[in-house]
Amino acid sequence: MEVSQRIRIFHADNGVEEKAITNLIKSGVSVLDLTDNQIKEWDKNEISLGARNFGNERKICIAGKIYYNESVFIHFPWRNSLLVTFDSRVFRSIRYLRNKYKINSKEQESLFNKEVAIVGMSVGMSVLKAMILEGLAGKYRIADFDSIDISNLNRIDSGVYSVGVSKVEVAYQFAMEQDPFLEISIWNCPIDEDNVKQFFEGPLDMVIDECDSIFTKILLRKEAQIKKIPVLMHTSDRGMLDVELYNEINFDFSWTLSKYSHLTKSEILEKAILIIADYCDFKDAEERSKYSFSEIGKSIISWPQLGGDVLAGGGNVASAARTIFLGNKVAGGRYLLDPTLKFKNQMSGE
Repeated sequence: MEVSQRIRIFHADNGVEEKAITNLIKSGVSVLDLTDNQIKEWDKNEISLGARNFGNERKICIAGKIYYNESVFIHFPWRNSLLVTFDSRVFRSIRYLRNKYKINSKEQESLFNKEVAIVGMSVGMSVLKAMILEGLAGKYRIADFDSIDISNLNRIDSGVYSVGVSKVEVAYQFAMEQDPFLEISIWNCPIDEDNVKQFFEGPLDMVIDECDSIFTKILLRKEAQIKKIPVLMHTSDRGMLDVELYNEINFDFSWTLSKYSHLTKSEILEKAILIIADYCDFKDAEERSKYSFSEIGKSIISWPQLGGDVLAGGGNVASAARTIFLGNKVAGGRYLLDPTLKFKNQMSGE
């Protein structure tokens, strides 16, 4: 499953790749060279990063300009631009420098070995952005079959030039412009019975569920339970964050959507409204949410979401993911963050 435009990484010390770089420059791409800035940043922060052992010689000549020996060239086709940087070690050491000591160097390195799947790129886009800003994983699987409409811009942190572009492509472009050394697996399709096992294949450390389909939500939990993978989900109403620790032996998942996994697809779709109302504890929902729910199919066509709630949800999910990945104790359950309530763990009764 591919996006139409992927970045390409070239190494100038490779003869074949050097020719490709030369051809790109001659084709008229703009060149953004960050190497001098990286040297300046490293030297300024030597107390944190240690003595610099790169950027001492410029010996590579490409298209009439001399570059540092360790230069890496990255082509961003959607920007018609060529980025010049040092390798991932140098880039990430500087890129995530200001995380210290909220995240120390050893922890940051361990986080880059994590792989996270995010299903649904509306709230999921905010989750992805928050996680990448902090450097909470090195690999992502992102899934959504839809493209961006103008009406999505009330909650998707993008712009008018993204309208008509697939959500996964917009998410991919953001990810690469933040950290081009990330590995992103693209699923521009629904996750269903035919591909869910493939979607879960290989090492996977966490699943973030932000999709709309109640059937897919149940399917994801069924597979996560088999594979013993934690699932996080943010729901805009009352700042609801669900932490489902299927990786823990004693985790009580009787309150999660897993309790509906015995139902067939037709039964789930038939009872979708009742399942959503039950699972989201609709009787205690915010009054405007209740009214909106009653108007679906009458004066509105879908469940409303507000940008501030979605952005907050992305941060809350990222915070929970970081806490889990760094080995800190997290209680499984439902957390609410609502200005009219105390921040509390609803399922444990705190």
